[in-house]
Amino acid sequence: MEEDRYNVELYHLTHRGNPGDVRFYQKVCRDASSVLELGCGTGRVLLPLAQQGLSVTGLDAHPGMIQTLQARLQEMEESPSHPVKLVVDDMRTFQLSTTFERIILPFNGLFCLLNDDDVLSCFRSVHQHLAPGGSFVFDVYVVDEEELALIDPNEWEHLTTLYEERRTIEIFERREWQAETQRVDASYRYRIHEGTEVREEEYCIPQRYLSYSQLRHLLHQAGLQVTGCFEDFQGNLFEEDSYHLIVWTKGIRT
Repeated sequence: MEEDRYNVELYHLTHRGNPGDVRFYQKVCRDASSVLELGCGTGRVLLPLAQQGLSVTGLDAHPGMIQTLQARLQEMEESPSHPVKLVVDDMRTFQLSTTFERIILPFNGLFCLLNDDDVLSCFRSVHQHLAPGGSFVFDVYVVDEEELALIDPNEWEHLTTLYEERRTIEIFERREWQAETQRVDASYRYRIHEGTEVREEEYCIPQRYLSYSQLRHLLHQAGLQVTGCFEDFQGNLFEEDSYHLIVWTKGIRT
């Protein structure tokens, strides 16, 4: 269990999101009476939403993430004006007792679902939990297959070095692209210096890339209609050569 918590810390240190995404989701949710964040992790997006005075529920399948987020909530200098509900559950099959005006899935969380059935199940669960007139918004990266084909899967790239009071952490990443299965698996290596001791830890985040046309098809199957498609958090429209994809949807009511 201790190792599990430490991996959560490493994840929290490494994955900082995309520039502008927190402010974007604050704007998306600003007028919503209820918000559900899927894959909320340690609260990088959720905590600013809670501080904004929104009624927020966070869902993550990783108990260590939820435990860390709960601790961060308790450490906040000013408590949110609405209680924050945290749920350990699977974004593919969650069953909550309420609906939400906004459901969000930030920072490539959707690509952690590794086949069409899982993605479709997630989208159907989202549809089930959307309030009438509500929106589901998510963002993912766009793969350049020619660029990925040039990557050496055995080469570790130095991402950054973090300097703390008692330790220094070097962070490295390598990626492996499997075109036939649309997999882009990212591995992270941490070289941790504490005094004269040096140790290394690694973990992998398996991901499966989906194109916009694939996403649109699965959304439609789940009863969700695309209402907006953008390449950045400033509202510029998505194009074929865009590197990022932000999708707004709503439920199709029959």
